[in-house]
Amino acid sequence: MPEIGAVVHAASLRAGSIAPGSLVTIFGRNLGRRALAGAEATFTLGGCAVRICDAPARMFFASNRQLNVLVPWAAAGNNECDLVVRTLRLDGAGEAVSAPVRIKIEPAAIVLFEFRLSREDGVPVAPGLYLPVITDA
Repeated sequence: MPEIGAVVHAASLRAGSIAPGSLVTIFGRNLGRRALAGAEATFTLGGCAVRICDAPARMFFASNRQLNVLVPWAAAGNNECDLVVRTLRLDGAGEAVSAPVRIKIEPAAIVLFEFRLSREDGVPVAPGLYLPVITDA
């Protein structure tokens, strides 16, 4: 049976309010049957699927201990809702379903992916330089 240990922002790996359209990481045990990364987000990956606010969540990565998913836009308008992981059973006898985890939903949550820039010789880029951010908004 899948066991959800934590639901965090995929960018910061910190817990907090989740917003529709944001990327989250689910940590736990027995989540996916095998490690897979999808070139395109799909509703099932690695033998599992995730539902948030009873809507399917698109998945980008699945493994036994981690899932990366996109919070569905159907979560908008909810203050909180349940997140559930469904995994196909190895014996082929249906699926195993996690206990629901209650998550708080916010209209918006701004979290940035953090990474360190360095030159080719490994020396960090000097503070104060600007990093362009491109969005589709």
